Amino acid sequence: MAKRKDNNTQISLADFPVPSTIEDEMRVIADIIVFPETIPDARGVLSPEMFSDEDCRNAYGTLLAMADKRQNIDLVTAANKIGQEFIVKRIVPFTKEAGVLAAGAHPAVLRDKYIRRRVYFATVELLQQASSPGVNAEDLAAIGQAYMDRIRDAAGPRKGMQTLSDALNALSEQVQEAQRANSSGKSIRVPTGFSMLDYFTYGGFNPGNLVILAARPSVGKTAVMLQMARTAASCGKIANIFSLEMTNTELAQRLLLSTGMVQSMELARGQVEWSHFEDAVGRIERMPILLNDSAYSLDEIVSHITLNRQHGKCDIAFIDYLGLISAPGSGSRPQYQILGEITHRLKATAKKLGIPVVLLCQLNRAIESANRAPALHDLRDSGDIEQDADIVLMLGRPEDGEENQVNMYLRKNRQGQKDACMELRPNESYSKFTEID
Repeated sequence: MAKRKDNNTQISLADFPVPSTIEDEMRVIADIIVFPETIPDARGVLSPEMFSDEDCRNAYGTLLAMADKRQNIDLVTAANKIGQEFIVKRIVPFTKEAGVLAAGAHPAVLRDKYIRRRVYFATVELLQQASSPGVNAEDLAAIGQAYMDRIRDAAGPRKGMQTLSDALNALSEQVQEAQRANSSGKSIRVPTGFSMLDYFTYGGFNPGNLVILAARPSVGKTAVMLQMARTAASCGKIANIFSLEMTNTELAQRLLLSTGMVQSMELARGQVEWSHFEDAVGRIERMPILLNDSAYSLDEIVSHITLNRQHGKCDIAFIDYLGLISAPGSGSRPQYQILGEITHRLKATAKKLGIPVVLLCQLNRAIESANRAPALHDLRDSGDIEQDADIVLMLGRPEDGEENQVNMYLRKNRQGQKDACMELRPNESYSKFTEID
């Protein structure tokens, strides 16, 4: 027993209950089952030993194993793998409160409480040692330091911290992986479909890149995006296209027109030669391209990309376009803050998932009357966009007024040459570009 400093009341360990983590553990399990795309975030901060409940600990390990095997995760599969009674009685009640934003916070809450539990039990052990007459002051100090080291180990290093040696080892593994890919005729990077752009980017977009493709309306940024997606797909890369402006059917039509076997007027009038139409469809229908015209919020888009990546269905993501994406709390904040949050999040997603993300956006209207090549400051609310991007591509009309030509300007290239200009010529339907030598 001891006295509080502020009064004479006695206190004991009973006044300080053991921090409980059971409900937090069940929330994490429920979140993972409802939102499997949160597994990388949970894995980044939680290890199985942080679960005090044995059933929850085993369930967490099982879900991680299912994710590693790219197995589908939902209530039915989880019940079959983990146990129906555990899922129904203990987890299902928490699925009703599961939300994708809260799901990202629950692992951190559980980790915090786990560390508090470790501190609590270490403190009790230290009190026991302090009460033992056989332990002298020097020994007690050493024991206290040992307990603090254990707590520090439990907390682990700050997320993201890494020794230079480990980083160099990781770089060595990347180089060896690139060598293996090259020897087998494959590529770690995603080719763009434009030979000069591939040259300047050392083979295409790199995993983790955030690529900005900017232009004024009707210059051709959607067509360029689809050409990049088609090139990636033809090389065996699975492309995800999120369009907030066009329907999936319209995107499919643009891809069909890019084959050059059908014309837009023929499709509009229903006067297409059916054999040509079927031949065009046959060229592209088996390409690994996934279309989505229903995701409008940042959370939805990131969730789809993450889940598809975990299931092996996304090697590169295209988003058309930045100005139409809605973010939480967008109505009460300046536009530049909203766009900055979106680009920050998409860059983080590209890094975490190890894929390129290509984000389309518009240039300021002033460029139309300036009769000059677009520059970085022409990006709308450009500060955060320019900062987050690894590569910035801009499309513009030639200054000499050449109508049947579009220039692609490489304005930022974090890992290579920049300020290059590539001249492109569109086809009749403006659905495919050819480089001018």
